[in-house]
Formats: sequence, structure tokens, C-alpha cells
Amino acid sequence: MYGIGIDIGGTSTKGVLVDAHMESIQEVKVPTATHHGREAILGSLTEAIDALLKSCPEKPDYIGVGSAGRIDVSTGTVVYATDNLPGWQGLGLKKWLEDKYDVTTVVDNDANAALIGELFLEGPVALEQNTVMLTLGTGVGGANYFFGQIVRGAHHQSGEWGHVVLHPGGRPCNCGKLGCVEQYISGTALNRRVEELTDQPLKNGEDLFRHKDSNLLYKQVVEEFVEDLSTIIDNISISLDPDRIILGGGVVQSRSFWWPLLLDRLQQKEIKTFITPAVQENKAGMFGAAYLGSHLRTEGRRKHEAT
Repeated sequence: MYGIGIDIGGTSTKGVLVDAHMESIQEVKVPTATHHGREAILGSLTEAIDALLKSCPEKPDYIGVGSAGRIDVSTGTVVYATDNLPGWQGLGLKKWLEDKYDVTTVVDNDANAALIGELFLEGPVALEQNTVMLTLGTGVGGANYFFGQIVRGAHHQSGEWGHVVLHPGGRPCNCGKLGCVEQYISGTALNRRVEELTDQPLKNGEDLFRHKDSNLLYKQVVEEFVEDLSTIIDNISISLDPDRIILGGGVVQSRSFWWPLLLDRLQQKEIKTFITPAVQENKAGMFGAAYLGSHLRTEGRRKHEAT
């Protein structure tokens, strides 16, 4: 049995071809031209899948896809998406892929796929823990995993931590609300905050954290970031009480400069939930998509056979 896992990201689309044991056979990465809209994004998706098919000894048994937006997993439809992926809302991605490739396809939210991938690659013990993921990248995403499965919610929005209101009446968000988490702790938000205070954009996101001790304005931004992030973690800890919270995304790659500050603040707030960084980086999303594709395909087959 062979399967394909795809992670559609804002800057690149990553894919993996796996065997029956979920071992990687081939991996690819192609640019995602999000600013050119739906057709360009689908073009990147097709390019990645076509490259993997060339390495597949036979027709794959499934394709799993992790995509931004709120996804109805039962239909593989993007029920809601912001302008981060223009024209993506309303797309029946599962049907589009099955019509094109004639392969059973599963589509889920990218953060759900990333969390599953992180746990799967870590090992069986991790898959037994109740875990929340918070991803800090261009935007802010998240996922909830309890009692051995992803919790998607009645309206496909469980884990949408980026669009929980952190500061009521605060910054306008592209979702239409004011004060969302995404407008304060994402990479985009941090760059904007630096530009507001210094009138100059960051050349590199890591520079903010690297020079926080020598630049008072940078230090202010980092302190605001740590305070906001600790508040979000506190809210998740109190509301869901998971075994642990995993922090992932591009901002976390610079954690060596701010992680001790966060741990100190969490200790001051007496937050007992175990906090760990994501360690699989670019692999988690595509392996998680493959894992979900394999398991949801098997689950669907069992239900079909039972009827």
C-alpha cells in the first residue's frame, strides 16, 4: 500500500510518498503562489502530487491533504478561509482531487495534520496523550487532540486559537473580528509591531529576538509577545486542561532567544501544563496528512463493509 501526504503552506507546498509502514519513499517541496489565487495554489498542489506519483511503484491507495481554513472532513470542503489563501473558501478540494487522480482523498485542516504528524513521528506514547497545538507562523493556528483523536467541533473550528479574541476591541483581523490572537503573536503581527515602533521593517524575523537585549523597542515587543502568549497558554490550560501544549510554527524556530522568558512567566502564573516546542518542523504537516489519509480511509472502508 502506498499513500501521499500533502501540506499546503502559505509559502510552500510539501509532500511525501509513504509505504504501508508510513516510511518515506520520496519527499518534495514546491513554492505556493498564494497571491495568484485559487488556480495557482491548485497548480502547486498538482505539481507536488505529480512529482510524487513518478516515484510511486503503483497507483497510491490514498491522498491526504492538510490545508489552511476550516475543513468539513466528511466532504473535504473548505467551509471557511481568510484571504491568506485567496479564493479558497467554498472549494470542494476532496472532489477536485478525486476527479483528477481517481484516488481516495482525505482533506483536513493543516494544524490538525501538523499535530497528528508531530505525535506520530514522536512515537506511540505521544499518541496516548491529550494534547493541544498552537502554531505561530504567518498567522496563528491550532489543533486539539483528546482521547486518541482530533477534535474538530460541530462547526469545524475546534482549535482555531488564532481567532479567539485576546484583546476585546483591539486590532482588526482579516476574519472580521477585533483583537484576535493572530493579530498579536504571529510572525506578521510581530513584524508590524516593530515597524510601528521603529518606522523600519525587520530584515529577518529572528533579529527581533536576537537583539532584544540591545534594543529597548525590540525588548518591549518581545515582552508584549511573551505576556500575550502566556495568557493564551493560561486560557488553554484552564479551559481544556491537556497533558501538554505544543508550540510550533516559524516563530518557535527562534525560541532559544525567548523560551526561558516564557517559562519564567508561566511559572509566575502557576501554569502547570507541560509546554514543549514542536520538533518535526517541516515534516509534521505532510506526515500527519498521510497518517490521517490512511486512517480515515481505513475507517471509511470499515463503515462501508459494515453496511
